[in-house]
Amino acid sequence: MRNRPAYEALGLRFDRLSLAAYGALAFSLASLWLLGRRYAGISHNASLYVAQGLRRLDPVSFGKDLFFAHGAQ
Repeated sequence: MRNRPAYEALGLRFDRLSLAAYGALAFSLASLWLLGRRYAGISHNASLYVAQGLRRLDPVSFGKDLFFAHGAQ
């Protein structure tokens, strides 16, 4: 048995990657980077903006809310 690099023993060629392979590699790296980051959640003023967005989606359920009745913020 002779010592050969793994890519040579497996018959892989890295000198000619297709555009789809580059896209898959970029997507994989971006996915790993996002999975490694911590989600801070909805905090501070973001909760107010989320509530305003929900009010626009469903104005009936937020119709009597005091926060929206007299002007938000």
